[in-house]
Amino acid sequence: MPDDVFVYTSTSSVLIFEISKLNFHIFCCAIVLLTIVYRLNSLWYNEIVMKLHVKIEQDEAGYYVAEVPALPGCLSQGKTKEEAIANIKEAIEGWLEVMESKQPLDRTHLIEVAV
Repeated sequence: MPDDVFVYTSTSSVLIFEISKLNFHIFCCAIVLLTIVYRLNSLWYNEIVMKLHVKIEQDEAGYYVAEVPALPGCLSQGKTKEEAIANIKEAIEGWLEVMESKQPLDRTHLIEVAV
């Protein structure tokens, strides 16, 4: 059964934490604080901030496989869950760099949409 893992990422950093290990109230406070910090960081450095879900499962060999469903082909693994999370962080950063290099991002055409 996959664990719910949330990823907060910007062009300079990725923060990953597991919901199952946090109490709900602490989780809500953490989300509010992270949102404020990352939005301020975004304003200061003109960065893009996004929230991504990461799916982590253990395979037959015992390795933890991490996948970002919103980023096709963005996969990683590790011998431990912590290693898989660290590796998917690097994979996300690499995926975003490669995609931006293929088609540079025109920040004047960016909008924020909430659903």
